[in-house]
Amino acid sequence: MNQKHVIRLFPLLGAVCLLAACAARPVAPPVAADDDPALAACERLYTAVESAVATAGAEDGSGGAVPGAPWLRSDRWLAAQGEAADHDAWLQALREREVHARLSEYVNLGHREREALREQTGEGDVISTLLECGERLANATEHDDAARAQLVSAAQIPDEYITWHRWAGVYPLTRFGILAGVRVWQNRVPENFDNHVHGEPAPVRYVPAATTQTDVRRATEALAAAPRDGLGRLEPDAMAAELLFAVHAPVIEAEADEPWNRIGTPFWESAGRPNVLTGAPRVYTYLDHARYNGAALPRLNYTFWFSSRPKAHVLDILGGRLDGMTVRITLSEQGMPVHLETMHNCGCYQQHYLLGEAEARADHGYAERPLVLDGPALPGEGERWVVRLQDRSHYVAAIGSSDDVNTGREYALAPYRDLTRLRGPDGGYQSLFRPDGMVDGTSRDERALFWVSGVPDAGAMRQHGRHATAFVGRRQFDDADMLERIIRLP
Repeated sequence: MNQKHVIRLFPLLGAVCLLAACAARPVAPPVAADDDPALAACERLYTAVESAVATAGAEDGSGGAVPGAPWLRSDRWLAAQGEAADHDAWLQALREREVHARLSEYVNLGHREREALREQTGEGDVISTLLECGERLANATEHDDAARAQLVSAAQIPDEYITWHRWAGVYPLTRFGILAGVRVWQNRVPENFDNHVHGEPAPVRYVPAATTQTDVRRATEALAAAPRDGLGRLEPDAMAAELLFAVHAPVIEAEADEPWNRIGTPFWESAGRPNVLTGAPRVYTYLDHARYNGAALPRLNYTFWFSSRPKAHVLDILGGRLDGMTVRITLSEQGMPVHLETMHNCGCYQQHYLLGEAEARADHGYAERPLVLDGPALPGEGERWVVRLQDRSHYVAAIGSSDDVNTGREYALAPYRDLTRLRGPDGGYQSLFRPDGMVDGTSRDERALFWVSGVPDAGAMRQHGRHATAFVGRRQFDDADMLERIIRLP
């Protein structure tokens, strides 16, 4: 097809893209509230709370709201299960996801807003009544085949790309330039990466609390004994989960002793800007799952934050306030690490590391080739993985096993959901993340170049569930099928 024909297609392409962007999302099937005054009252309570949360700007930024059913909340893993899943278990998982998000939203409402809700609804304990209502409304959802199909459709998660940006940026042509730039970066990474950690410990070093081989054995036993829900997901109790995260937690190093290379605890300044308290090193954890050959493999996610990625020079488009990284370890059903990944908390620079006999798939089907590197050896007895980062950019310089697991400053492990309930500058609570999942004040100048990719505010820090990880094509960090598309496990 010659250039003239391509240009003639642009108006049609634009119309298609705009229709896709503006199309209404499917809505969940209604409950029979007209025949039950109690259910009708529950729906009114949800409407009141939703309105108060939206007015206060306190919506949870991870997304997943199910249109027409605010008592349910989805994510990409749940959305991918479809109609083949155990429907009751799937519905319960949607409820659990909603409860976690709703509690954070309610905590983040100011005292005045909560009092106004009590007065408006006549409920002394709004949140308890709301959660009870959520169970009743979920149980009242129609269960026939048509209603199930409608709910599965409503629970699908939109991708993290702005389609009209791609149309406006002439994406069919500009994507080739973006892809060329991505490939240049990908070709450079192996030259600057080592899957062994050599020499003395780096100047900045953080270690998790010490664990023993007994702890490792107990963690393996706890994983084997942990129940799984009707969707096949691991459901360890709080102690077992804490032990799993503790024994697999990495050592974190940086190659230069500078303030911007120190991890810490995000907080809200009195001026209303997010910052990181480096005097309190902390790593935030959450458990999710990857789908692989029909099995749900547990993934341990470790997220940490820096106060900034300072600009190296005046034309540096990648620097800015706050920076961060997530290290993700996928475990086999027997509890052994089978895959390792890193990603900056903007969704940028996702890297996969092959472990053991695993292989990269050539038939992944992504428009932008995933970056897959030869990974480190599995940690032996008394060893941990060490993630060594470059100065300033926080690019991964090396990942390797080491038995020096005590030298350095100890960091604490904390639940990722703590980030959605930080103390605000007014004494109340406020999420680190905006309702759109972004972290205020962390925009990078690179967005002026990469808006044509459809990635919103490229380079800005964002919440779990909102990470687009490719500039060309579409890919998200929490896609359920990403592992089995990219990696072939032995």
